[in-house]
Amino acid sequence: MTLPVSISQGGQTKIQIRHLPNSIDTESARVSGLGDAQLFDVVCSVGSCVKEVDTASTAETVRKLNARKDLLIKDVDAINAIGQTMMNYSQSLAGDSVSPRQAENFFENLLSRSRAMTSARADLEEEILQLSRRINALSSSEKKKEGKTDGEVSVVITTKQPTDIQLRLTYRKSSLTRMSNIDFS
Repeated sequence: MTLPVSISQGGQTKIQIRHLPNSIDTESARVSGLGDAQLFDVVCSVGSCVKEVDTASTAETVRKLNARKDLLIKDVDAINAIGQTMMNYSQSLAGDSVSPRQAENFFENLLSRSRAMTSARADLEEEILQLSRRINALSSSEKKKEGKTDGEVSVVITTKQPTDIQLRLTYRKSSLTRMSNIDFS
C-alpha cells in the first residue's frame, strides 16, 4: 500500500518512521518514490536511546485492566468477609439475651443486607469476567507479535516547493534474506 506524503513548504523535511523490527539490517534501508523531491539523508537505527512511553500501548492497557480487576477482586473478598461475619454473629445470638422482636428485626435486616451484598457481588463478578476476557484478548494479540519494534528510519528530503510524494521504504531483516517493503506517509 502506498500512502501519500504532503510537503507543505519547500526546503528540508524530516520524516521519522518508528516501530520497525529491531532485526532490520541498518545498512539495507532504501527510500524510493520521491517524485519531485530529492533525498538528502537516510539514517537507520535500532534501539533508540530515547524511550517513548505509549500510554495507549497494549501493555499499558493490560496493566490498567489488571489493576482494576485486582481492586474488584478485593471488593468481592470484602463482601464475602462481611457476609461471613454477619452469619457468625447471627449464630451467636441466644434466645435469653435477645427479645423475639429484636431477633426478628435483626434477621430481616440480615436478609435485606445479604440480598444487597449478593447483588453487588454478582455485579462485581460480572465486571471481573468482562475484564478477564479483555485482558486475555489483548494478551493473546500481543503474543502474536514477534520480536521488538524499536527500529527507526529517519529520512530527510529536500523540495523546492510544496509537493505530494509517494514514500516507499525497503529494507532487509538481518536474520532473513527476503526484502520487506513498507509504505509510509
